[in-house]
Amino acid sequence: MTSMSEREIDDARKILEAVNLLKSFRNIEENNFIFYLYAPLEPGEFFKTNFLNNMLIGRIGSDEYEKIRFLLRDLSKNTSKYTEVSASYSDVFGDEIKYPSFSTGIDFTPKKGHEKNTLSESELTYIKNKLAKSDISINIIEDSDKAMLFEVKNAFRLEMDDLIECLKKAFNFETSKISRKKLCNEALKVIEKPIQTDVFDVRSSKEMLKAHEFEKYRSETYLKGLLKAKVNTPADTKLIKDLRVMYKLHDSVINTLIDYSYFKNDKKIVANYILKIASTFAEKGINTSVDAMSYLKEAFRETKKASSFRAKQNKKQEFVSDIE
Repeated sequence: MTSMSEREIDDARKILEAVNLLKSFRNIEENNFIFYLYAPLEPGEFFKTNFLNNMLIGRIGSDEYEKIRFLLRDLSKNTSKYTEVSASYSDVFGDEIKYPSFSTGIDFTPKKGHEKNTLSESELTYIKNKLAKSDISINIIEDSDKAMLFEVKNAFRLEMDDLIECLKKAFNFETSKISRKKLCNEALKVIEKPIQTDVFDVRSSKEMLKAHEFEKYRSETYLKGLLKAKVNTPADTKLIKDLRVMYKLHDSVINTLIDYSYFKNDKKIVANYILKIASTFAEKGINTSVDAMSYLKEAFRETKKASSFRAKQNKKQEFVSDIE
């Protein structure tokens, strides 16, 4: 068993996902997960990836960075004038080749390694055609340009159409070039902008999409996007911490509560209101966004019924009073 807390494990998982060492898939209806763990990139591929490269420099400084690059440099020599004399498989295992082949009875496909760090030709063609409709013509010929698009799409987990919208805004018509910095800024706006749908409308057809959104973002990011704020207030930061520590709620459930409070309280985040519901969630063992949405939807429905009943009773009382 690990000595890490549940929160530490969750944070570690997200870090591995962010750098493509882990891919997580969830069946929300059945609350099941599938995880794919990948080996780290080769040094050469790592240093070609700008996001990872820049983050490493920022964390350890340029001096240590250069030392690491030196230690991981390619030491292979030019062998064009040499003849390979390595032993072959048959040289070493020749006797075993003579044995008849047999089947293990297990049919399997070997696990895939890392995806190639570039967009496919069909994806590039799709991007060009979409941009052309907005009178934007770009040449994506250089490997560095292809790598940039792949990195931005992958780092920010953008859908293809979102990437295209970001490219439109980052395109400089004077130079006919894409600004990497502006492209990243536009991508950041996309991931920090929650989808504005009332998830507690029982007629909503976007519940699963909303649940996926709740699962996708850390609560700090979700709250900033919802309120369109650059930073969270100390009170909001404390609220999120309390929900995690005191009530042991996952970020997806916290996001559900934040969203519910926002729509129920005139676009305000009311801490006491949220904490009261969080206490109920903790008692009932509600720990997924889907379960939280179902509970709140039912509570919302019951509240509307009670309000309607009280309104009818008040009207009835007023009618009786008028007669008297």
